[in-house]
Amino acid sequence: MPLKPKTHEEDLIFSEEGFRVHVQHSIQKLLNEKGMSHSQLAQKLGISLEKVEEIFSSDCKLTIRRLARVYFVLEADLKIADES
Repeated sequence: MPLKPKTHEEDLIFSEEGFRVHVQHSIQKLLNEKGMSHSQLAQKLGISLEKVEEIFSSDCKLTIRRLARVYFVLEADLKIADES
């Protein structure tokens, strides 16, 4: 039986977590396609490896600016769209 939110607050949390995981998966997929490591991404972004690792953590606080820069250095289009 799938876990479902019981309250509006839980629904918000599920939405946030789902989006976070989706973004993290998308970035990792791009890295894999380009054969690039987290440390190489850090170097291209001009940030520490620890900051890149934070992008993939469960406590990720990725800003729109950082997200845009990640996609820019990965030479990918950043699109946020409703897939429904």
